[in-house]
Amino acid sequence: MKGSGQETITNSSKPASTLVEEKGDTVPGTENSYSIFSDPALKDHVVAAVPGNDFTLITERSGIFISPDTIEIERLKQEYGEEDFYTAADDNLYYEYEATEFLKKKGVKTIYPNTRYLKFKTGSGQEYFFDTKPAGSHKWYLILFDPSKDHPALISAINITEDYSKYFGTN
Repeated sequence: MKGSGQETITNSSKPASTLVEEKGDTVPGTENSYSIFSDPALKDHVVAAVPGNDFTLITERSGIFISPDTIEIERLKQEYGEEDFYTAADDNLYYEYEATEFLKKKGVKTIYPNTRYLKFKTGSGQEYFFDTKPAGSHKWYLILFDPSKDHPALISAINITEDYSKYFGTN
């Protein structure tokens, strides 16, 4: 829940849209130079700290689906027009569904966080915070995480089969 501190997602169902706060949940982004990773795709996502204790803890093999919040949705509608926005949203929801089904078949937990920040904890005990909404980031994307690896992978749900194999290995 928003504002209630740390949240650990334990179920794999997507929260109902009524859980989205009507006022929006985008925190103004700031430029981030902190990163423990050399991967440029992750550079602006890893942050040294988060405001308060409002994050979702990720400790197991997961696919984490990131979607735009209410403020981002309104900006996208203004930028692209409502018709184009809804076309893109429909496409993204289709690929998200396909990726969810693929991950379920592979036994990978699916998470739909309702916090901006994630806290990843690896099997070796390494912990780091991840901002899902840094300036300039994609609005819809998927994060693959395996605690036996030292970093997650940011992918598009469109490429789930190929990107899954690259990150987790084939199985």
